[in-house]
Amino acid sequence: MQPYFTPKQMQLIVKLIWYYFLLYFFTVVYNVANKKVLESFPMPFTVAASQVAIGVPLSSSDHSDGLTPSLLAKIAACHGFGNVATVMALTSGSVSFVHVIKAAEPLFSAFLSVIFLNSKLSTWAYISLIPIVIGVALASIREVSFSWWVFGTAMLSNLLYMSRMVFSKASIQGSSPSSPGPKQQHASLSAVTTFRLVTLSAALQLIPCAILFEGSRASQLWRTLQSQRPSEFYFVWANLIMSGVSFYVYNEVAFWILDLVHPVTAAVGNSIKRIVLILASILVFHTPVSELGWIGSILAIGGSLIYALVQQWTPASASSPTASKLSVEESSNKLEP
Repeated sequence: MQPYFTPKQMQLIVKLIWYYFLLYFFTVVYNVANKKVLESFPMPFTVAASQVAIGVPLSSSDHSDGLTPSLLAKIAACHGFGNVATVMALTSGSVSFVHVIKAAEPLFSAFLSVIFLNSKLSTWAYISLIPIVIGVALASIREVSFSWWVFGTAMLSNLLYMSRMVFSKASIQGSSPSSPGPKQQHASLSAVTTFRLVTLSAALQLIPCAILFEGSRASQLWRTLQSQRPSEFYFVWANLIMSGVSFYVYNEVAFWILDLVHPVTAAVGNSIKRIVLILASILVFHTPVSELGWIGSILAIGGSLIYALVQQWTPASASSPTASKLSVEESSNKLEP
């Protein structure tokens, strides 16, 4: 009797289980530590810049062939300021509510793909966006921490992260999404190498902004914590480092997974990750959620999963020969915190 799995297949299964555990674990750690930092140190630009900068020593890349400085700067700006927008939303809103809103990323994915990639989605893909809109609306109605600031910054985060997807796709295909004419192919980078370069560039962009917008206030609050509330100071310091390390690690682990699995598997795993994150944040912070909120959360996350699956299984019609590859890129939801 032959075994169900060969040794190589068993090795792959064990590796995937370990990778998914790391992905879910560090995603939860990042969001929980992030929220705890912001409760005592509500400086979103400084916190976001620190988190990205902490990832720089963890990354290493010895070349940047195939990625122009201007394109790298665009991807890094979307990555860095997308994290700023997420941190801004978490400053005032609950972790669970913010991530219900972030389940609306496919709305921006569909919008940007039409504008910049000249890609028309299938009818089923557009239909799958309906439960996302309804779900986010229902979750917002009875949300205790709802404010238009939280809603707007979380949506801005969606826009920036999906814009990064567009520019990242351009880096793989060797062209700018807004440039006319034929696509120029060049040596492309691996996803992990691209992310490492993006981390460094994003840190260089965010640090001056943090100094400009929050430098004096952040420095004053930091000294106040250090001198008057030392125990809280060390608590904030530890959680800030923890959130920065987790932010880098879970993003890189997501790329490891994408190298091993089908995009549909990645899409399912990403939806489960959001469910795990919302449940964990409710347990840690004792966030009250109404029945309407639960229904809205299920609709939004379920709609996001359906959209990813439809994009993979239903070829999108497009006037561009690269459009058919978009569904794979979107369904993977790379670099999505």
